Amino acid sequence: MAIHATDDTATFLETDVISGNLLSNDTSDNGHLFLRAFDQQSVGAKQGNSQVTEIQGDYGTFFVKPDGSYTYVLSDAAKVNFTNGELLQEKVSYKISDGSGHTDFGLFTLNIQGVTQVKPIAVDDHYSFNEGSAISGNALDNDIPGDNGHLFLRQFAGTTVNGNPSATTDVAGTYGTFHVKADGSFTYDLAADIASGDHVTETIQYYKISDGEGHTDVGVLTLNITGTDFVSGASV
Repeated sequence: MAIHATDDTATFLETDVISGNLLSNDTSDNGHLFLRAFDQQSVGAKQGNSQVTEIQGDYGTFFVKPDGSYTYVLSDAAKVNFTNGELLQEKVSYKISDGSGHTDFGLFTLNIQGVTQVKPIAVDDHYSFNEGSAISGNALDNDIPGDNGHLFLRQFAGTTVNGNPSATTDVAGTYGTFHVKADGSFTYDLAADIASGDHVTETIQYYKISDGEGHTDVGVLTLNITGTDFVSGASV
């Protein structure tokens, strides 16, 4: 009884959904085909053809199933310096079986081509408030998203911002404390009163945004606060 694995080659753009099936061009006399190993690692099948095995490649991660189907996700690290027209290549051996003890090996070559992408742009922010008013804003409001339309605040004044959408990260400034979220929103609490007519300026020399796919940019946030006759903690 014969079984034959035909080598596979697939080419995708960096922005494509990378997926396919390694068994689609393979054959066996009994009509049964199963993917048993990929890159010398066993492909799990205890849960049937729906079980997914995760296997690290050179530039990303393969997710394979016993039925031969696969998807591939390029790593953020690979995306960062991936230039237009550049080619990344994964070469992986795989083993197939007919379920009756007969096996064969094939070679899978995956070509991924870099494309020009619009990356996010951080636009510097300037805010002015009077003491006693609610000091708040959003560092991402005037920033420009890249191709995927997503923007996240990753760092603020050198502090990593919690990625949980509901979480708040406290960042100490010169005159008070910022409370920031991953969606770019912030509030600010002054640490002490400012004399009426005086001005203080908080400057965040570095905030970092990301599109969630490894592309980043940095901006500056400036907060100008003018003192008033407001007295913190005073009651009317």
